[in-house]
Amino acid sequence: MASTLEWTANASGIVFEMKSDQGALPISHWARTAAIDKNRQPLNLAPLTRAIERTLLDAGDQSSLTVSNVEIEALSERQLSQIGLPSAAPLRLRLGGEGTVTSSQFRLKHQLVRSNGTPVMGGARNGVLLSAGGKQMTLLYPLYSLLSGIEAFNAAAGADNAESRLLRWAELKELLPESAQIDDHLKTVNIVRADAFTLDTDTTGRIAPVLRHRIPPEQDAEGDGSDAIGVDELSSFEDALPPNPHKSFAQRFEQSGKVTSRYTAEGHWFIVLPPIVERGLEVVKRYQTASTEERLAFLANPKRALVSALEDDFDSEAIDSLFEETPTFLSQRVQCLGHWHPKSFSYSLPSASQWFPEESAGAFLIELGDRLIPIAGSEATLVLKQMKDALTDGEQEITHGGQTIPVSEETIDRFESAVAAHTTQQPAGPSIEEPPPNREQNDPRDDSDLKPVIDDNLESLGFSHRPHAARGKAGGLPAVLKTTRLYPHQKDGLRWLQDHWALGSNGALLADDMGLGKTLQTLAFLAWVQEQNAHRRDAGPFLIIAPTGLLKNWEAEEITHLARPGLGELLPAYGKGLKQLAGMTSKERRERMSSADWVMTTYETLRDKIQYFMDIAWSVVAYDEIQKIKNPTSLIHDMAKAVHGDFFLALTGTPVENRVSDIWSIIDTIAPGQLGSLKDFQSTYEPGSKSDSIDQSGPLSTLRQNLLEDNPPPRILRRMKADHLRGLPEKVIHRLQQLMPIEQANAYDQVLGTLRGTEPAPGRVLKALQQLRRISLSHHDLSADGLTDTTVHQSARVKALIGELDQIAARGEKALIFIEYRVFQDHLIAYLQNRYEMSIPPRRINGQTTAQRRQKIVTDFQNGPDGEFDVLVLSPKAAGVGLTLTAANHVFHLSRWWNPAVEDQCTDRVFRIGQNRPVHVYYPIAVHANYPESSFDINLDQLLERKRGLSSDLLTPADSSAGELDDLLNSSLS
Repeated sequence: MASTLEWTANASGIVFEMKSDQGALPISHWARTAAIDKNRQPLNLAPLTRAIERTLLDAGDQSSLTVSNVEIEALSERQLSQIGLPSAAPLRLRLGGEGTVTSSQFRLKHQLVRSNGTPVMGGARNGVLLSAGGKQMTLLYPLYSLLSGIEAFNAAAGADNAESRLLRWAELKELLPESAQIDDHLKTVNIVRADAFTLDTDTTGRIAPVLRHRIPPEQDAEGDGSDAIGVDELSSFEDALPPNPHKSFAQRFEQSGKVTSRYTAEGHWFIVLPPIVERGLEVVKRYQTASTEERLAFLANPKRALVSALEDDFDSEAIDSLFEETPTFLSQRVQCLGHWHPKSFSYSLPSASQWFPEESAGAFLIELGDRLIPIAGSEATLVLKQMKDALTDGEQEITHGGQTIPVSEETIDRFESAVAAHTTQQPAGPSIEEPPPNREQNDPRDDSDLKPVIDDNLESLGFSHRPHAARGKAGGLPAVLKTTRLYPHQKDGLRWLQDHWALGSNGALLADDMGLGKTLQTLAFLAWVQEQNAHRRDAGPFLIIAPTGLLKNWEAEEITHLARPGLGELLPAYGKGLKQLAGMTSKERRERMSSADWVMTTYETLRDKIQYFMDIAWSVVAYDEIQKIKNPTSLIHDMAKAVHGDFFLALTGTPVENRVSDIWSIIDTIAPGQLGSLKDFQSTYEPGSKSDSIDQSGPLSTLRQNLLEDNPPPRILRRMKADHLRGLPEKVIHRLQQLMPIEQANAYDQVLGTLRGTEPAPGRVLKALQQLRRISLSHHDLSADGLTDTTVHQSARVKALIGELDQIAARGEKALIFIEYRVFQDHLIAYLQNRYEMSIPPRRINGQTTAQRRQKIVTDFQNGPDGEFDVLVLSPKAAGVGLTLTAANHVFHLSRWWNPAVEDQCTDRVFRIGQNRPVHVYYPIAVHANYPESSFDINLDQLLERKRGLSSDLLTPADSSAGELDDLLNSSLS
């Protein structure tokens, strides 16, 4: 039965209602009815999916849906048609001004004109809608934003000062499209707001600020493929000034006696500094004339100096975004304190398993779902900084150059390695300053100005561990352990850790597969060590270092598995706890931390606040997800080695992610010297062929024996879930091979024809693979008709998905669907609710889902009624870790990842402790009738299965190498 989608406009946005013969329908039911407009023409609700999700989560079910003007403005012309709104206004803007911009009498004058140049007369605007000539039109981006901004500019102009007017005009000018007509006197004025800055320096320590300007996030573009992924509302940065005006500004800044809020530069440039930037540059100004030693100390950690100067007047988020810090690569092993300079490792080799295959020496090729975007080498450090900041803020993507880049610890580590490999600068060594013993707290040379100088094992072996004397006797369970029914492998793991500690070992790597309980084994071990140290007055606290997202899990697990008092008093050195520590003197802080029983912090805090941790005698230092520090030339790696511990415990399920040297970085942290220098390690193990990782007699075989068998107890303990977790139900794999319908097969043939005639070019391999990958999912333009029964049957993979879901729905079971393309998620959610008459739309977790909504979605899904069909749609990278979704027992991988470990992490949201039903994992595979053995999906599945079969091997990278991807393309084109 069809229902009419009606809408009304107001100043805030568009209010939608769905009307049937019985009255207004609740929005949770909208997808279950055929939507029509007042003329009974069919509509498509997919553009409203995100607004529906937001409303249901935040406000509950209701009969009206409000979509803001800004959201409407961001739609495409086709999306307007799909939801029955007036067509886009085919208008241009003519803009002029009265007076000069800096004058308080200045006003902007504007006029909307048609494509033929005739002005629109007597138009009336109601929010995003414009009525003119008896016709309604929708103002798409940027017309609505421009008109709103012009009105706000004129309303406030008389009260604004000159700086504010300049800033307002600069913001409006950023929105102006090329088609806008602007008065000549306004065109010649270049006004830029400096939103942030970075520093330029030379070997003498000379400092010059480089102003940066925030680029507004791009809108989803129609027809260019960007809507396949979607764009998070994140800004990127660019240089605020061209080269010559920048030089002019830098000279005037250095020559001037003080910092002002406005500068002029060559080429009619006006530069406006917001208050926080002005204050930040005052800090830079002070150090420009400081001594060489003071300048070097400032350059070692500019962010710390800025925070100290600004934290009383500005919030931490604003300060954090003020300064764009480039990554620093430092040397390693504590000798003394000193001022730091970047250092690159000249023996860094290209990764044997690059996630960003580099076919152009001048650019990094970043995978973006079904596309690639090149990143110039000169922009690499900026992009890396943005990625790190986004990860800290819990974001899943950044925007750069109008495109989105996925953000995870994995992508940051690999991108960081690529940056390090391309670093050719060889700066001078560190300037060392030996601190006097027992410095007083009020000494002006406070150690917060310095960083540990680490004895590095990169070029040559400079530092080796010396085993301790025997500490005691291994065996037994700690008295506070509540979870006494340990799995056999967990008992063995605890005993292995006890043996290490009792025999005087420096450290160990627990590399169990995901889901085997590394956290429980660690907590039991720590509680046992506490009992052994009970008679020792000098026993220090425990330090646990973990990614931010896992800290709360550690707290919860400690409460779950240990009876009170558990590990004793916890001091959280993050969040509010970190702010409290920051307010203490060094002596107070040291006493406070030493008196705690266990301390938790993040890798980023350890990197930035190493002075808080380096003078504590830690009893055990545990590094959770230690692969975060696997880049041996990174500052975070260096500071992780700067803490002093009696015993070091590393935890990770993926000890080798993309190169064998990952294992060197871990072992050199917990047992320095065992694997020699990095230079010698790489020359011995890195140049091996692809097959060397499974060679039973080559160098890697010797390395494997060294780590897993020799020197009892062995340095590494690695067990796989399939071998040790007997309590889990059966996991059944289903390869759903489906022949491509004729339309999809023809589209696939067209792509093959194009690729076969393509000459080799930078990025060719991944670009080609992405085209095949996308066309094998769906060739149909969903923006036209959405996902319907017809378009479902035109995609082999989607047809296979729906065929299985029909049976799952009939049994009243629950399923997860992993697919990364956001617009496809929109259409899939609407289709599934309609097909299965679900009471509310299927829930979704992707990079745009906030932490609060994410937890509510998980709770609702887990607690849903038994025997009632439900579906959760997820993005693999955003939702493939950190979730327990055992209410489902079906997992669909509708799109595939190059790395089988990513897929397995997604599956393990369901296949884990707590699951009591057989788990069914589905891989829909599109097969071309003419290439039944070499279709892209067939070849990709075979590659991933080969990689998956090697996953238990300690030294086999999980990622697909450039050579493997090249083979995948060739086999699909043959």
